[in-house]
Amino acid sequence: MTPLQLFVVDAWLPTPDRDSASLRMFNLLQLLREFGDVTFAADDFASRRSGLNALQNLGVRVVTPPVSVNEHLERFGNAYDAIFLSRVNVADTYLATARQCAPRARIVFDTTDLVYIRGFRGAQVTRNKNLLQQALEIKAVELAVMRAADITLVVSTAEQEILARDCPEARVRIVSNIHDVYRSTRTFAERHGIVFIGAFPHHPNADAMQFFCNGILPDLRERLGDTKITIVGSQPPEWLQDMHNEHFVVAHRIPDIAPLLNECRVSMAPLRYGSGVKGKVLLSMGYGVPVVGTSIAAEGIPIITRREMLIADDAVSFAEALSEVYRDELLWNTLAQKGREVVANYFSRDVARTALTGLFRELEPT
Repeated sequence: MTPLQLFVVDAWLPTPDRDSASLRMFNLLQLLREFGDVTFAADDFASRRSGLNALQNLGVRVVTPPVSVNEHLERFGNAYDAIFLSRVNVADTYLATARQCAPRARIVFDTTDLVYIRGFRGAQVTRNKNLLQQALEIKAVELAVMRAADITLVVSTAEQEILARDCPEARVRIVSNIHDVYRSTRTFAERHGIVFIGAFPHHPNADAMQFFCNGILPDLRERLGDTKITIVGSQPPEWLQDMHNEHFVVAHRIPDIAPLLNECRVSMAPLRYGSGVKGKVLLSMGYGVPVVGTSIAAEGIPIITRREMLIADDAVSFAEALSEVYRDELLWNTLAQKGREVVANYFSRDVARTALTGLFRELEPT
């Protein structure tokens, strides 16, 4: 395949230690470098400029201020074979300019997740009419972008099936989350504690912690006593910070999650709503940490409950599942092994590379 000229625009510079979408984008850019030259631009460069050096170390060219995305497209749009617009707000802002300034480039709308689906689910769970109205508005924008793009990327067959119903005219392909598998020598007996991972500006994570603290935690304390629980995520709400103590650690964002995932015994994902594939689940599985999650947390991941993870949707069942895997070494070992296999078989770099190879062949001029 002839080396390609690729342009990628996202909301901000990827910071893999902050959120799942950034980790996916960083790994995606690394893979795109195998197909040609990659230039990256952020709609909001200033908010996460700390990610600049890491991208440059990958060999990715980065558009920096004072040059804007539109100015770059006006000057260099004709050079590109494909333009990736990540997230609906970014795609809605720049798609028309990309079409005008890069007439030969194929436009790829990289959804990251379906925002309108997350909104509808959030409105249903929280009974928030404002969320419902926002979801209706973003759905119109999101589907319009899909119709205007050459190809839309989603992260799971579940979302592909949703769009087959909601936007059948869109060409929808899958490039999912990209994760590594890590080996650990720590056994069940050498591990302690339960972890939750999730950035709190992302509303489903804050809701999940409210569900956990109000509904699950009291029962869990009855079952497991003062087992240490660690909450990792940027900008935790004040009410959650106020709960911090030696047995309930609110750790904020940490630059390297590996030591924590190599010492904890169980990871939890008590999400009541969301969309896409949950990075917190796959990250934990890749480290061999068994996961207890809701059906929403497991969406888009090919698992069978009690084989790759435990699924529980109500508070009592969730506390019971956490307690069971925390105490049952045989079950723990099964989940740890099978979870790693899921990541290796469905969410590895090789899987993403194959998907991108097919995508670029499909985008070749006829």
